[in-house]
Amino acid sequence: MLKCTLNNGNTLFLNMERVIQITKSEDMLAMFFTDQEGEVQRRQISEFEILQPGTPVS
Repeated sequence: MLKCTLNNGNTLFLNMERVIQITKSEDMLAMFFTDQEGEVQRRQISEFEILQPGTPVS
Protein backbone atom coordinates (compact mmCIF):
# COMPACT_ATOMS: atom_id res chain seq x y z
CA MET A 1 0.00 0.00 0.00
CA LEU A 2 1.17 3.51 -0.81
CA LYS A 3 0.33 6.49 1.40
CA CYS A 4 0.53 9.84 -0.43
CA THR A 5 0.08 13.35 0.86
CA LEU A 6 -1.47 15.49 -1.87
CA ASN A 7 -0.46 19.12 -2.33
CA ASN A 8 -3.80 20.19 -0.82
CA GLY A 9 -2.97 18.32 2.40
CA ASN A 10 -5.34 15.39 1.87
CA THR A 11 -4.03 11.84 2.25
CA LEU A 12 -4.57 9.18 -0.41
CA PHE A 13 -4.02 5.44 0.11
CA LEU A 14 -3.54 3.25 -2.96
CA ASN A 15 -2.84 -0.42 -3.55
CA MET A 16 0.57 -0.72 -5.21
CA GLU A 17 -1.03 -2.48 -8.20
CA ARG A 18 -2.78 0.79 -9.13
CA VAL A 19 0.38 2.93 -9.03
CA ILE A 20 1.94 3.39 -12.48
CA GLN A 21 4.74 5.84 -11.79
CA ILE A 22 5.99 8.55 -9.45
CA THR A 23 8.06 11.26 -11.09
CA LYS A 24 10.12 14.05 -9.60
CA SER A 25 11.05 17.35 -11.16
CA GLU A 26 12.98 20.14 -9.49
CA ASP A 27 10.00 21.48 -7.58
CA MET A 28 7.32 18.77 -7.48
CA LEU A 29 6.41 15.11 -7.26
CA ALA A 30 3.69 13.69 -9.49
CA MET A 31 2.00 10.31 -9.18
CA PHE A 32 0.27 8.48 -12.01
CA PHE A 33 -2.21 5.76 -11.09
CA THR A 34 -5.37 4.03 -12.31
CA ASP A 35 -8.68 4.93 -10.70
CA GLN A 36 -11.53 2.51 -9.94
CA GLU A 37 -12.74 2.72 -13.56
CA GLY A 38 -9.28 1.92 -14.93
CA GLU A 39 -8.60 5.47 -16.16
CA VAL A 40 -5.12 6.94 -15.66
CA GLN A 41 -5.06 9.82 -13.18
CA ARG A 42 -2.28 12.25 -12.22
CA ARG A 43 -1.94 14.00 -8.87
CA GLN A 44 0.72 16.33 -7.54
CA ILE A 45 1.97 15.04 -4.21
CA SER A 46 4.20 16.47 -1.52
CA GLU A 47 5.39 13.14 -0.10
CA PHE A 48 4.76 9.42 -0.18
CA GLU A 49 5.47 6.38 1.94
CA ILE A 50 5.32 2.67 1.11
CA LEU A 51 3.47 0.92 3.92
CA GLN A 52 4.49 -2.60 4.88
CA PRO A 53 1.78 -5.29 4.96
CA GLY A 54 -0.07 -5.20 8.27
CA THR A 55 0.59 -1.50 8.89
CA PRO A 56 -2.54 0.10 10.39
CA VAL A 57 -4.06 2.71 8.06
CA SER A 58 -5.40 5.77 9.83
